Amino acid sequence: SYGESSHTLSVSDLTGNVGECTFTVYVHDTTPPTVTCPYSTNMTYVDTDSGESYATLNCVSNGGITFRSSCPGGKVWDNIGVTEIDQYSTGPFSVGTVTKLQFDVYDLDGNYASCSTGNITIVDRQAPTITCPNVLATVSTNQSANITVYQPIGALDNYTLSR
Repeated sequence: SYGESSHTLSVSDLTGNVGECTFTVYVHDTTPPTVTCPYSTNMTYVDTDSGESYATLNCVSNGGITFRSSCPGGKVWDNIGVTEIDQYSTGPFSVGTVTKLQFDVYDLDGNYASCSTGNITIVDRQAPTITCPNVLATVSTNQSANITVYQPIGALDNYTLSR
């Protein structure tokens, strides 16, 4: 098994004399972990964070040793255990940004592997909100109208509004 262990060998002769020696066996791993990056397709579109004009892409969880389910396709494996996944940037990335994420994965013996995502484009798919005004329209018998607006029209968007 991985790690170190002590062993004792003994030998005896026909007259009953015994000789012993104790030694330590060190088992080290030289195999790097295997890693599949999340967002590994060539072009991935990621929505902005709710109510924001940017996206944060934090793909590492569980104390830094697994990928979040919100970052599809990320997988890591090692024969002795993963100790750390480093993500170089989490953002925030603004709408229209095309970026790639890079990850390094380390195992218990310090072996590592790296991967990079495909292109990730940040998009805004959140609809703007609009507040309709309270309007009172009065029409007289001579066909003229009097319109009173009691509050202004309001519109909000997480990114930008156009007319």
